[in-house]
Amino acid sequence: EKLIHLLQGSLKRRDWNGNKAAQFAIALVARTATLEEESFFLSLYDLENFRDNEKVSLAEIANLKGYSQLAKEIISSIESFETIDVASLYTLAALYSNLGLSDEGLKKIEAVRKPNEEVDADDYAWLLLAASSHHTAEVEDFLNKHEGENPEVLKDIFDVAFRNEDLPFLLFMAEELMKESPGFESEKFYAVALLLNHRNEEAFKLFGKLQ
Repeated sequence: EKLIHLLQGSLKRRDWNGNKAAQFAIALVARTATLEEESFFLSLYDLENFRDNEKVSLAEIANLKGYSQLAKEIISSIESFETIDVASLYTLAALYSNLGLSDEGLKKIEAVRKPNEEVDADDYAWLLLAASSHHTAEVEDFLNKHEGENPEVLKDIFDVAFRNEDLPFLLFMAEELMKESPGFESEKFYAVALLLNHRNEEAFKLFGKLQ
């Protein structure tokens, strides 16, 4: 169902090059996911026929379908983040993070990121990729200097810290969530972070409150 909604959303955006990208996207959604099918897609389409914003949508669909190698091939063919529209920038950063290409993505976002007093799309993309690449001190410094960050991005970075098994950074991100988005869900994240950091008494006290 998520794939269908993603496909519908992509088709509504008028960023498709004729019908080629749309045909590719429909084939990705419709065909049964197998290793043979992934190899088929890798050999069938010339990625240079698609614009960079189309590639982001296609890579997102491929990744959800389970074609991780195809998704990697697609995003790696995007030479620069400069051509990516604001609406797709964080999606592309998340793909680099989730597909294990964080270092490559970080280099590309740092090449185009512009310092700004306001936290904007390229900052969110940079934060996610910097965290994924273990540049946590820089992420912490940025978050300490800014307020009002998007809670969904903070949750994504919390997930990155969990995936990287970086427990001090996990606790830091949980505290950021408590500060920026106080409530039941953030308290759950905080309780988990406390427990994993061996602050058991505080964790169990908070878990008890949440029941």
